[in-house]
Amino acid sequence: MRPVRDSDYVAAVRSGDRKMLMDMYERLRACFNAWKRLCRDMAEEDASDVFQDSFVILWENIEHGALYSEDGQVYACRAGKRYDVQDLSAYFMRIVKNKYREMLRRNGKLPIFAADEDNMPDTSADDVSASRHLVVCNSIMDLPARCRQILTMFYYDGMDLDEILEALGHDGSYNGLKTRKHKCMQSLKDRVTWLFRELGLD
Repeated sequence: MRPVRDSDYVAAVRSGDRKMLMDMYERLRACFNAWKRLCRDMAEEDASDVFQDSFVILWENIEHGALYSEDGQVYACRAGKRYDVQDLSAYFMRIVKNKYREMLRRNGKLPIFAADEDNMPDTSADDVSASRHLVVCNSIMDLPARCRQILTMFYYDGMDLDEILEALGHDGSYNGLKTRKHKCMQSLKDRVTWLFRELGLD
């Protein structure tokens, strides 16, 4: 079975494939959450609004044909020209960045890290860092579901192994869970390291 491609997500919006749409939503949400940690002064309510508004824009772009798939590749149309979209997550995060800027201007606020919008967390001044974030996010989402669940609970939710074991309904032993977490993390590290090298991000 081949891995899921961005073109599959675009096609899912047009066809209404709920399972694929949920997978796309979770993938984009993980990338957004990683980026949001750079914006330490962003309120949860604002973050929710930015994400939801950005997701709606992405959805509408696909619905209206501004973003479409053809022969396994995703393309965007702008000003009558067609552009390759190499990474749907990166495309989505550009929408997020613009919505965040709009929110700051509307509220008369400035980001804590700079006095001008050219120094937003994921702008060209920090393209490598932003790209590395996206690689890590996508690599996490590409893990088997149970691996993704274990690593998320351990590293993001701050749960210890006993708590994770209980949350999983005591599916296996403590030592078995410890070994599995180590293998999952090693698999993630290997994939991220390989992608960093392939994309020139190391």
